Amino acid sequence: MKRSFNIFELMKNEPMKKIVISVGEAGLDQAYDNGLIKSIPVLRTIADTLELIDSIRNRHLFIKLGLFFEELYNIPLEDRRRFIEKHTKNQKKLSQQILVYLDRQEAKEKAKILAKVFSAFLYEKIDSATFARLCSILDKVVIEDLNILTIEFLRQTGSTIEDNQQIWFLGTEYEHLVATGMVIENTGFGLNPGQVSMNYFGLEGEVYEYSQFHLTHLGIKLIKYGLLD
Repeated sequence: MKRSFNIFELMKNEPMKKIVISVGEAGLDQAYDNGLIKSIPVLRTIADTLELIDSIRNRHLFIKLGLFFEELYNIPLEDRRRFIEKHTKNQKKLSQQILVYLDRQEAKEKAKILAKVFSAFLYEKIDSATFARLCSILDKVVIEDLNILTIEFLRQTGSTIEDNQQIWFLGTEYEHLVATGMVIENTGFGLNPGQVSMNYFGLEGEVYEYSQFHLTHLGIKLIKYGLLD
């Protein structure tokens, strides 16, 4: 890299919002191909800072950064600048943390999810430790699994979203999600009728052998702030 990547420097800019939104994901791909990024100041800054040469990995990173900033620039400039002033000492650490997570993601959709989680951090809905933990979970979970969990979350909760809600899942297909930190397995005897209704699963009056899981409090926060906000 030519110099250390600093997300905070780009957060100060207002024009990026219109530029990135008008370009869009497909447009970012074309911009990379035809050299249009050289004529767009903020995109050129990203490319120059990271020395984005013509490679598949760098193309994906460039697009993910563009999508990240597209979402980030929905935050009013005044709020962004207030956050910048408050975090003058750890800008480098946060910038590198975000860049590393974006670089590792195969799914471009995660760039916008990460930006939304960062927005929750910016508005102090979560603290820095929780932000780091949510980044770690997002890094490990597959986007398709995240979408499935979100759909089931909404089916069980409707429009009410609370951090202390218990969202339950039945079936061995959720076992691999334990390692991501999204869900935890119930090691008790069985379902507690006071906690979960078998109507959720269409199993009322039936007896089955099953594995039982529920969303962790961090899993709920990731869905709440990363996919639903």
